[in-house]
Amino acid sequence: RLVARLQAQFGTPAVLATATLDAGLQLCALHQPNCLVLDLTWPDGNGLAWISRFRQVSPQTRIVVFSNHTNPFTRRRCLESGVAAIVAKNQDFEALLDQVSTHDPAVAPEVMAPLP
Repeated sequence: RLVARLQAQFGTPAVLATATLDAGLQLCALHQPNCLVLDLTWPDGNGLAWISRFRQVSPQTRIVVFSNHTNPFTRRRCLESGVAAIVAKNQDFEALLDQVSTHDPAVAPEVMAPLP
């Protein structure tokens, strides 16, 4: 649902999605997206531990964490890692769209998101 809603908002070619962190890292390095929507729970690792890798391969990418894990400790660690925003999955979807919409499509029109 997330990918479909983002594609409806930004257009199908503008939204890239992956099923693993490793695939996301490769796409991020290749496409240098302006915004990365990152869940923290993945089959191949913890998204929080990968933030520094994403920052290394695409330092200008704005990272928005979209997760069920939004306790104060996790929020602090995300922000210390350079995450621009944290949106709880139980929030209104509009909160996520607001965070993703702050990107400048002239810089890089792609938005990356996790597959459901």
